[in-house]
Amino acid sequence: MSTSAFLRQVGIGMPIKCVLDQRSIADLAKVNADQGRLGGLLKLWLTNDKKLNPHNRAKLTANIIKLLNEIKKLQTLLYEKATSI
Repeated sequence: MSTSAFLRQVGIGMPIKCVLDQRSIADLAKVNADQGRLGGLLKLWLTNDKKLNPHNRAKLTANIIKLLNEIKKLQTLLYEKATSI
């Protein structure tokens, strides 16, 4: 926001909106959506009997561990974004 626009809004009593906060909130929403998608994928794997057959158990376990690590990374990113606001 330009200086003149800021002074105009302050002068007429309009609320000032910070662009940085809006960007941070958008970033938080994206990270939250990614985490929701990963959680949905984990739920699908855990509730789908075809994917849980004994022949694919090692591959499934590796995928679940990888997914949990990705969720942990997203939680860390979400925490960092939230504390920066």
